[in-house]
Amino acid sequence: MPNWTKEQEKAIYEPSGKKNILVSAAAGSGKTAVLVERIVNLITNSENPFPIDSILVATFTEAAATEMKERIINRINKSYREALENGDIAQSKYLKEQMHLTAGADINTIDAFCLRVVKNNFHVLGIDPNFSIMDTNEDKMLIDDTLTDLFAALYETENEENKNRFQHLVTTYASNRDDEGLKKVIRKLYNFIQSFPDPIKWLYDKAAMYDNNMSQSVWFKEIFLSVHKENILKHHGEFWDKLIKEMIGIVKKVYPDTDTSLPPVCIPECEQYWGKMWEYICICADSVKALKSAESFDEVGSAYDTYIAKTKLGTAVRAYKKAESPIEEWQYYSNKYNSMREDLLSSTSYLPNGTAEQFNKYVHSEELKQTIDDIVWITVLFSELYENAKAKKNVKTFSDIEHLAYRLFSENENIRNEYSLKYNEILIDEYQDTNGLQDSIFTLISRDNKNMFMVGDLKQSIYRFRGGDPTIFKKKYSLDSDEIEIIHLSQNFRSRMQVIDSINDVFRFNMSQDVGDVDYNDTAALQREESRECYINTAENARNDYKSEFYCIGKSKDSKESSSDYLEAVTVANRIKELVDSHFKVYDGNGKYRDLKYSDIVVLMRSTKVNGELLQEILESNNIPSFLQKEEYFEKREIKLMLTLISLINNHIQDIPLVSVMRSPIGNFTENELSKIRLENRASSFYNAVKYYKSSSDDLTKEEQKLSKKCKSFLKDLDRWRGYVKMKSISALIWTLYEETGFYDFMGALEGGDEAQANLKLLYERARKYEESGFKGIFNFIRYIERIEKRNEDLSGAQLINENHNVVRIMTIHKSKGLEFPVVFIMRTTKNMLAAKPTEEHRIQLHKDLGIGIDYINYENLYLKKLMFTKYIKRQNQSETLSEELRLLYVAMTRAKEKLIIVSSDKYKDENEFNQKIQEAVYNAKTMPKYIIASNAKKYSDWLIPSIGISLNHWNFIPRFLAKTTVSDVIKEKQETIKVKNIDEMREKVQKLLEFHYERPQSGNIPTKTSVTAIKEMAEEELTRKSDIEYEPIYMIQKPDFMRTEKLGTQIGTAHHQLMAFFDIEKIKTLTENNYADFVASELVRVTNDGQIDSNVVSDKNIADMICKNVTSFWKSDMGKEVLSAKKVYRESPFEISIPAYEYDNTLPDEYRNEQIILQGIIDLYFEDKNGDIILVDYKTDKCTSKAEQLAVAKKYEKQLILYARAMEKILKKSVKDKYLYLFSPQSVVKLD
Repeated sequence: MPNWTKEQEKAIYEPSGKKNILVSAAAGSGKTAVLVERIVNLITNSENPFPIDSILVATFTEAAATEMKERIINRINKSYREALENGDIAQSKYLKEQMHLTAGADINTIDAFCLRVVKNNFHVLGIDPNFSIMDTNEDKMLIDDTLTDLFAALYETENEENKNRFQHLVTTYASNRDDEGLKKVIRKLYNFIQSFPDPIKWLYDKAAMYDNNMSQSVWFKEIFLSVHKENILKHHGEFWDKLIKEMIGIVKKVYPDTDTSLPPVCIPECEQYWGKMWEYICICADSVKALKSAESFDEVGSAYDTYIAKTKLGTAVRAYKKAESPIEEWQYYSNKYNSMREDLLSSTSYLPNGTAEQFNKYVHSEELKQTIDDIVWITVLFSELYENAKAKKNVKTFSDIEHLAYRLFSENENIRNEYSLKYNEILIDEYQDTNGLQDSIFTLISRDNKNMFMVGDLKQSIYRFRGGDPTIFKKKYSLDSDEIEIIHLSQNFRSRMQVIDSINDVFRFNMSQDVGDVDYNDTAALQREESRECYINTAENARNDYKSEFYCIGKSKDSKESSSDYLEAVTVANRIKELVDSHFKVYDGNGKYRDLKYSDIVVLMRSTKVNGELLQEILESNNIPSFLQKEEYFEKREIKLMLTLISLINNHIQDIPLVSVMRSPIGNFTENELSKIRLENRASSFYNAVKYYKSSSDDLTKEEQKLSKKCKSFLKDLDRWRGYVKMKSISALIWTLYEETGFYDFMGALEGGDEAQANLKLLYERARKYEESGFKGIFNFIRYIERIEKRNEDLSGAQLINENHNVVRIMTIHKSKGLEFPVVFIMRTTKNMLAAKPTEEHRIQLHKDLGIGIDYINYENLYLKKLMFTKYIKRQNQSETLSEELRLLYVAMTRAKEKLIIVSSDKYKDENEFNQKIQEAVYNAKTMPKYIIASNAKKYSDWLIPSIGISLNHWNFIPRFLAKTTVSDVIKEKQETIKVKNIDEMREKVQKLLEFHYERPQSGNIPTKTSVTAIKEMAEEELTRKSDIEYEPIYMIQKPDFMRTEKLGTQIGTAHHQLMAFFDIEKIKTLTENNYADFVASELVRVTNDGQIDSNVVSDKNIADMICKNVTSFWKSDMGKEVLSAKKVYRESPFEISIPAYEYDNTLPDEYRNEQIILQGIIDLYFEDKNGDIILVDYKTDKCTSKAEQLAVAKKYEKQLILYARAMEKILKKSVKDKYLYLFSPQSVVKLD
C-alpha cells in the first residue's frame, strides 16, 4: 500500500453521504491516485460497499476517464488476487464482477454522462433519439446560416414594430460595410448564455436591471453600493489615513513643534518636508472618505467631482532641497503614493461625474431600456430559429445535451429521484472548471446535496473563456464546516524542492484573492516532500544545478536584426543543447538517475500559432528533434490537393485549381506539357485550352498525339468524377477519388507517408461526420471548408507521435494541463495578456452576475456616452481575465519535475534603461503593496521580474542586454549563469556581441505579392493625404457606411459582376432584343440557384429588377453588341505578373525601386474584335449621374485599368487597343486613354 499522507487518507476514507466533500488538490499532489483509491475503497468497503454501478464519476476529458477506468480495474484486480490468496470466495467473486462492470460504468466526461441520460429518456423529452452531435465548425456554420435567414426575414418583414426594432439594432451595432457587426453581437450573447441553466431567463432578468433610471437602478443600488464600494474600501479605506499618520510621525522628528491637531492638509511643516505630494495625498484621503459615506447617485458624483477629479491632476514631485529627508525615504513614500493613487483612479474610473439630473440630461433611460430590450428580443428570436434549424437537421450540440439533461431532471421529479437513488456518490474531477449548468445538473441528482465529492484546484482554473466558472469552487470553499468538508492536498509529489521553492516565491508574491482568486498562504502553497530520498545528499544532486532559471533578455529598440521571439528561441535551443551535452541527470522514478533525453523537455507558450514554427525551425537547425501540434490541416500538401480536386469537380472552369491538379500526381502532366497546352491557346480559359488542344490539327507529331490523348483521358476522368456527385455522398466520393487516382497509395510511399495517409483518412472521416450532422452536397462541403479557413480556425492534422518518440515537445500551456515533464521551458512572457483589438462585439459587455453592459447612443444628436456600469463590467472582466492569466502561469510552472527555465525578452532604449527597469521592478517589490504590482501587470514578466528579483536564493536570475547581434552569435555564445545577489550586480556581465549589419533592411517592407485593388487604394490614400483632414471627436458617432447607402452597395455590385461572369452569351446571341429582358431575368434565377449570387441580396424584388434592367441595357448598348459580335470573349480572367516595387510604393529609396513583386487581379471582360484587336472592359456600379461624376470615376479607376492592360499585353503578347469603363448606374461607357 502507498504511504498516504494524513490529508490523502482523509480524502480516501472520509464517509460518504453526511455532507459534501471538497478536495482542494494542488498541482502534483496525487489527486488522480487519491480519487482512484477512494473509488476502490467505496467498492471494497467491508461495512457498506458501493458497487461500481452506484458511483458516478465525471471527468473533464475522455483521456482522463479512460485512464481512471484502467487504474480502477488494475487496483480492483490487485484486491481480487489478494481475496483469492486469502480464500475469500465471496469477495473475489464480487470483485471480479466489479472489474467487468467498470468498463461500462458511469466514469465519463460530463458530456458523455448527459448524452447517455438524454438518449435513455428521449421519449420523456419528446425528441428523436437518432440525432447527431455537431462539431464546433458545423455549429458555427449553422449559426451563420440561421443568422442570414433571420436577417433576410427581418429586412423583408411587414411587421412595423419588428422592422423598427431591427433597423434600430442594425444602425447601432452594424459594421461599416455590412450588418456583420450586429451578427457578432448576437453570436457573442448567445454563446455566452449557454453555460447557464436557463439562458433565456438570464437574459430577461439582466434586462430588468435597466427598468429604472441609473440613479434608481438595481445595478446602482444592489451592485455598486453593496459590493464594489466595499472592494474600493478594502484597499483604500484605511491606507491613506495610515500613510498620513506615518509621514506626520517622520516630520515630527524633524520638526518637533509640529501642530498635529490641525487637519493634515493644513500642516505647513509637512508641505515643507514633502512638497506638493503632501497636498495630493490629503486629497486622496478625502476622496475615499467622501466615497465611503456616499449613499446616493448624487453623492457618488459629488465625491468624484470634488476629490477624485482633482486626484487625476496629482503627481509625485521632487522633495524640497531644504527638507532633511534622505532621498531614499522620500522615494519610498513617493512610490507608495504613486501606486495607490493609480489604483484609486483605476478603481473609480467608471464612476459618474455630476448629478443624476445632469446624467439623465444626456442619457434617456427609456431609449436605453428600449435598446437592451431589442438586443434581448433579437437574441431570443435567433435562439428559437436556431433550435428549429437544428431540429430540421436532427442535430444537437453538447451544450444542447446538457440543457436537455437539466430540463429532464428539473421538470421530472420521478426521474430525478431515480438517478438520485441510483448514485450513492457523485465524484467530480477538475471541479474548478465546471460551469453553472453542469453544477446544477449534479446538484439536482445528488441526495439532499450531501453525497458529492468534488476535486479540483482553484489555482488551476483556466477555462473561463469557454464558460468555466471558478466562483463555483470559490463559493463552496467559503461555506461553513457544517455544510461542507474541506480537505487540502498541498504536498507535492511531482517536483523536486528547488522547483517547488521557486514556484512558491512567485505566487506568494503575486497571487491573492484580488489577483488569482486564491490567498497563496501556507495552506495554498506547494509543500515539499522533503523525505524523498532521491533528492537528498546524492552525488547527482550535488553535481547538477537544479535551481530554476530566469533569462531576462533586453534588446535595443533600434536594432532591426533579430526579433525578440527569435532571440528567445535561440536562447532555448542553446540551453537545451547545454543540458543534453552536459548529461544533465533526471530522476527516472525507480530510485535512480539517468541522462536527460529530448523527450523529457517541453517548451510552453501562451499560444504556438505565431511562434511555434519559428522555435521548431531553430531547434531543428541545431539538430534538436521537436514536435509541434500544428493547426494547419488545410495546408498539408495532400489535403490541399484533394480539396483542390473536389473544388475542381464542383466547378471545372477554374484555371488555377485545374493546373494544380494536372501538375500533381493525379494528372501527372509535366510543366513542359502544360506550357505547350497554354501556348496553343493563350486567350481562352485553361480548361478550353486542354479541351481543344490540337483538336483541329490532323498532322501531329508523336509527342503531340501523346499529349492530346493525355488531355482527353484526363478530361474523361474529370467528367466521370463530376458524374459521381449526383450518385455518391461526399465521403464516398472522396474515398472513390483515393482509389481511382491511386493518390492514397502514392502518398503512402513518400517520406512521411504514414502521416499523409492518416490525414487523408481524417478528411474522409470529417466528410462522413459532416454528412451525419445533416449537411449534404459537394457545394456545401466546399463552403464549410471555406468558412473554417476564413475564420482562421484550422483543424489539427493526424498525430502519429507519442511519448516513445525522443523529441522536444512544443505546446500551449492549456494543452499541458495534467501533464508533467522533467524539464520545462516557458517562453513569450512579455506578450500583452489583455491586448485585444476593439471589434463590434466589444461594444457589448457581458458578465454572469453583473449582466449586460451597453453604451448609450443618441442618433438624433450623434453622440455616444459610455455608461458607468458598462465600464465597470469591462473592468471586472479584465480583472477576472488577469486572474485567469496568473493561474495559467501557475499551471505552466507546475508542469516541471526537475528543472524550470523561463525565458523573457523585451525592447529597451539602451542598456541603461534595461538595468534601470529591472532595478525599479525589484525596488518596487520591496516597497510597494504586492496587490498593486500584481493587479497592474500587463504581461507575465510584470509578475516574474519583481518576485524573482527578490527571491534569488531559489532562482538564477540571468539578465542579458543585446545591443546588436546576429542569431549565429547567440547560438555560438556560451551563456553564463549570473547568480545575482544584489541589484547592482545586474549591471555587470552583459555579454559583448559582434555587430551585424543587414544590407537591405527596408526590403522587408516590400510585399512579395499585392493586388491591383491594393495599388488603387494606395493611390486614393495619397489623394486623401493631400486634402484637408477633418477632426472627428472620439465619441461622436455616425451611421455605418452601408446604412447610409440606398441598399447594400457592395453586395449589389458583386451580384452584377457574378451575373455577367456566368451569363450564357451563346444563348442571347440567338434572341432578339425584345426577348433580352426575360432572358436576363431567367439567367439571374439560374446563376443564383447555382450558388454564384447571394440569394439574400436578390430576394429583394427592387434589387433584382434593378440588376436585370442594368444588365439588359448593357446587352442592348453598342458595347454589348460589340461583345456579342466579337471573335472571342473572355470573362473573369485571373492573372499574375511581376512589376517593379516603385509601382506599389513610389516613395521607396532608389535601391529598392526595381525589386520585383507579384501583381495579381481578375479582369472583368476582354474580347477580340472583328479586326483581331484586344478590347478591355471593366464594369462598375458606382452611382454617377453627371458628366463630371463620370470623369471622377474614370480617374479613380484609371491606374487599375492601366495595370490590367499591361498584364494582358504581357500574357497575350499583343497590345490592348482600347480600355473602357462601363457604368451600370447611368448605363454609359467611358473610354480611357
